[in-house]
Amino acid sequence: MRARQLALRPMPSRVFWGLVAVIFAVCIVVGVAMRASLTDYANKGDEVGRLGFKLSGSSVGLIKPYTRDEADEVSRELGWTGDGSAPVKSMEELETESPVVVVGTFTGRRSYANRAFVCDVEVSRVVRGEGVVAGDTIRVLDPFLIQEAGDFPTEGAWFGKERAVQVNGDSPVAGMTPMRAGQEYLFFLEPKSYPEQWAVPAPERAYLLASSAYARVATDMSRDRVLVVDVDSLPQVGYDTDGDGTDDGWVLVMPELTVDEASDYDMCVWEDDVADLYVETCEGLLARVLGDGPAG
Repeated sequence: MRARQLALRPMPSRVFWGLVAVIFAVCIVVGVAMRASLTDYANKGDEVGRLGFKLSGSSVGLIKPYTRDEADEVSRELGWTGDGSAPVKSMEELETESPVVVVGTFTGRRSYANRAFVCDVEVSRVVRGEGVVAGDTIRVLDPFLIQEAGDFPTEGAWFGKERAVQVNGDSPVAGMTPMRAGQEYLFFLEPKSYPEQWAVPAPERAYLLASSAYARVATDMSRDRVLVVDVDSLPQVGYDTDGDGTDDGWVLVMPELTVDEASDYDMCVWEDDVADLYVETCEGLLARVLGDGPAG
């Protein structure tokens, strides 16, 4: 028996290119909609404020004001370069080498781009930095991303089923909370550069926080605004990582806060001693950089 061959009729070129155009248009619409779902969300302050915030905490290892040698040693131990480009800066590097050091107030206006909140900051005093003067409004990238739902399908755990905000994992500022509208901060900043092929207009005069837990310090530092979470007392919940119906992974059940509630604090730490060290270091930093006079 001879095998039959099935031949398809050639598709007319007009039909083919019409289908290509439809598929391309659908892809554009879906991509724009996905991007807009985050960008528009971030521009709606009330809605963002009601999003869940996934707390992370700082330990002595992240809060300690390192010397240059200590920062290099930590970099080597963690596999970083240790050649002066370490993610965690020494206190000396932060104070003397940050390209831009200003005092400014977060206006409450923010957008969402590049896995960070782009926050408008009104500058009241320039300690160091070219091209910035008092009265300017600059854009500071707060290192928080909107986490899409479902990374861990475990309700009440560190990541849950709902869209939430969390510290960007690319940033070494564990424990930091989102900026508080109307709060005045001392900022240690680095200009943000964008590739030439950037597909959308880059924010004007955008700055990154320096790589330090002290890159943003409230000028009216208060111990009451340091949240202490006893990590050893937190419950754990299990989840199924391989789909076999049994729990083979465990995550901490963190306190549930919204973005607005989290922004009432300046830092989250695991122990009281760490909170004391953070406040003491912030107070010393403010005194050295701003002196005893009014910050503005």
